[in-house]
Amino acid sequence: MAEEKKEVDAAEGEETPGKGKAKLLIGGGVLSVVAAGILAAVMAIPKKYENPRMVGPFAQVLFDEPISCNLAGADRTRFLQMHPQVSYLAYDPLYLSLRITDPLYPGALRSTVGAVASRKNPEELYEGSIGNTAFMEELRDNIDPVLFPVHVGDTALPWDHDEESGLRPGLSSSRSSFRGHFADHILHVTQEPMEMWVDEGPKASFEKGDEDVRLITAEGGVLFIDASMLNKGFEGEVKIGVRGRTVQVIPVDLMVQ
Repeated sequence: MAEEKKEVDAAEGEETPGKGKAKLLIGGGVLSVVAAGILAAVMAIPKKYENPRMVGPFAQVLFDEPISCNLAGADRTRFLQMHPQVSYLAYDPLYLSLRITDPLYPGALRSTVGAVASRKNPEELYEGSIGNTAFMEELRDNIDPVLFPVHVGDTALPWDHDEESGLRPGLSSSRSSFRGHFADHILHVTQEPMEMWVDEGPKASFEKGDEDVRLITAEGGVLFIDASMLNKGFEGEVKIGVRGRTVQVIPVDLMVQ
């Protein structure tokens, strides 16, 4: 009897053939479903600049050291000193950090700040005055095209040629008034005939080697395109616009003497 009971207990302790494998297959099925869900989510992520939104605001100090410039009036013996920073919106929070690597950027920024400040009288700039507020707004509007210039295509720096089309901003871009967001605007190009236009704006003819094609948008904005390196046979669409915008200039350590 004791031996029979041992045999019965042993039989009860055995797994049904295939039962352990069934558990493993069920677990594997769950993992497959999860993996498929992750893959679908990844596939659903839109391509860069397809329908992005600018994020922020972020902050950036404009100069390593405080900037000084002479003011109008009093035989220009009075001067302004400050260490300005800006708050901004951008597609990429690190965009302004990359702008510093542009060799044309520091000089253009310093020259722009100096040109705006040198037109002001000392009385206009005292902290808390109406003139000070107006000065910061004027400064913001003037440095915004320097901080966030127009890009033609998905380039790292604004003067880089777009790899696909060979286009870049024209030589007169400092006179541009177009400030459209990069995600919202398209530059159209044909080579037979040689024409380009922005969005639904009027078409402009150009010639081979043209470095300064003047375009007008449907809203009246003006911009310039360098087509001198247009890739042979390229016809199509190129994204165009600014990658961010300045929200506010913050006059850190402002001093008028």
